[in-house]
Amino acid sequence: MDGNLTAKAQEMYSMKIKHSIVIFAGLLIAGVASAVEQSLFNGKDLTGWEGEPGWWRVEDGAITSESTPEKPCLQATYLVWTGGEPGDFELTLDFKIGPHVKKVNSGVQIRSERRPNWDTYGYQADMTAMGGMTGWVYHQGRGLIAAKGERVYIDAEGTRTAEPLPDIQTIKAAYKPEEWNQYRIFCDGPLIRLFMNGIMVCEFTDEDAEEARSEGIIGLQMHPGSPMKVQFKNIVLKSFDTPSDAEWIAVLESDADVAAKRAACRELAVTGTAAAVPALAELLRDAKLSHMARFALEHIPGAAADAALVDALGDSEGEALGALIGSIGVRRIDEADTALLELLKHSDPALVQAAANALGRLATDRSVTGLLSAWESAGSEQRSLLIAGVLTSAERLQEAGGNEAAYSVYLNVWATAPETEHMRDGALSGAIQTGGAQGQQLLLDCLRGEDAAKAHLALRTALSINTADTAETLIGALSELQPERQVLIIGFLADMGRVEQVPALSSYALAGDSAVRVAAIRALGRLGGAGTAELYLKLMQDSDTQVALAASEGLTGLATDDADAVIVAGLKDADAALMVQLLGMIAQRRLKTELPALQALMDSADAQVRLAAIESYGELAEVKQLPVLLTAIETRTDAADIQALGKAIAQVCILADAPEVCLPLLKSSEAVAVPEAKSMLGKVIQRIERAS
Repeated sequence: MDGNLTAKAQEMYSMKIKHSIVIFAGLLIAGVASAVEQSLFNGKDLTGWEGEPGWWRVEDGAITSESTPEKPCLQATYLVWTGGEPGDFELTLDFKIGPHVKKVNSGVQIRSERRPNWDTYGYQADMTAMGGMTGWVYHQGRGLIAAKGERVYIDAEGTRTAEPLPDIQTIKAAYKPEEWNQYRIFCDGPLIRLFMNGIMVCEFTDEDAEEARSEGIIGLQMHPGSPMKVQFKNIVLKSFDTPSDAEWIAVLESDADVAAKRAACRELAVTGTAAAVPALAELLRDAKLSHMARFALEHIPGAAADAALVDALGDSEGEALGALIGSIGVRRIDEADTALLELLKHSDPALVQAAANALGRLATDRSVTGLLSAWESAGSEQRSLLIAGVLTSAERLQEAGGNEAAYSVYLNVWATAPETEHMRDGALSGAIQTGGAQGQQLLLDCLRGEDAAKAHLALRTALSINTADTAETLIGALSELQPERQVLIIGFLADMGRVEQVPALSSYALAGDSAVRVAAIRALGRLGGAGTAELYLKLMQDSDTQVALAASEGLTGLATDDADAVIVAGLKDADAALMVQLLGMIAQRRLKTELPALQALMDSADAQVRLAAIESYGELAEVKQLPVLLTAIETRTDAADIQALGKAIAQVCILADAPEVCLPLLKSSEAVAVPEAKSMLGKVIQRIERAS
């Protein structure tokens, strides 16, 4: 957490910084690290950069992004340099950001990751128009790393300590609002410094073993929010070659300080080979360095690293031992199973749990047998420590194709785990997945039982299996269950997407409990099998209003090839109520080929059909069909017809956005329209004139 460093921490931190500077300077002098300078922007175009189209341009020799009230920026978008992902470097650039108001914000990404949709994740040298956050380092996932005027140290466990930099007033005055300013960003291993117009404004050392990054993309940000403009130019990258593995190993074997050796471990985790193992293995016994040495060994391939981690088990204890066990599990070092099984007898519950988890990852014959033996002899409290490891072993067996062995483990755990153990559900799900016919029976037992949560779990498992046999099991269970459970199962059958179950679901849509029928109708719409459109048309006339409504909604949105034809054919023999619904569907599905049929029905003797036809015609018609509506207005005297025609005429004209075509037609029609329609046409004409 933030706060001033203690005296001891200050002393340690100062030593880290001094040694880091000395080491890097020594490398430079010796020629180990050499600088390569390149300009990242040619001042003319965006060659070498990628960003969201429409948001980046070159203006007055500067990369520019701008938002306005008419073109707001709704989410952050980044322009990314495509030339690589530098690690140790010095980046300089000039920037200008405005207007001089709050919330105008931008930034420069370094050592970051590219994310979808022009997003990034990582360190950002922040900048705001008023300067408040200019000189901060922010991280999209971790929040504030270092504020302006701070020197920050983040250790391997992620603990953050901070102290103020001297002469804070000079630092605050470094940024010049509404002018061109220069950022210089210096990255050397875990040490990063920001300079504003030549003045160091913040500094941090990030040794977080999980979150710190040693390399990544460079990007420029356009920030969402208030209208703003940000520009960048004179972008120069000076990259430093990193030392070789042999040189990092030499650091480990020297009397360099802890910070330098941690940095070497971090680099060897990325590039190290078996040659680095002896030096790293020595550090596993060092309380200050064991974590980073283990981290490096965990990432170095080969038997030598395996052996070093296993050998260190006997010399470690407490958290260090737990961490070693975790690494062995991650690497799945089979040779460690004997030592890990012994650790199941340890008095420290945390170590027992870590050993069980690692053994589960190994899933050797000996580790599985030993885990199950420990499980069977354990009490309730001890089983809670073992359960994750036992289930992991079953998962590994399942992945390797050993379903029979995995089923035995899953079933054992489910039958004997404490009722309160939250991972017990995982055992049940695994048993259903791997049990074959026995698993299917277990699925049925869950569906027939009174425990709704267990039924949900069983169905989620069935969905993950999603085989024809599993779908048949679910269909077969429907007839013997209560409506509430039937509705649940039908929903999962729809999620499974198995079209072969359409006939069975159709039978449930035709008769039975109303809620079950509605569920089946909705499931059929998602599956879209043959015959569904005809079934929907039939059910739209059902006496159950909920069923009829569900069928109508289903047919409106049905995506089968025959749905349109069924809707049109249904008009032939439909009564007035059904015809009104079908006319609405024709409009919603945009069936413009049916405009002639709609035109004919605009003269129907039934008022509701006539009005529905006029409305649907107005939804589909274009300007070229406008005369059809205007001709109708010349003879209609019914107030409802006139109102419906007026809405249809207005809709066609407004959507066409062609007043120069529509207005002459409307005015000509107004002259010959029946008196009852003249007022309506006059209002439509005024509306079109205002809109134009």
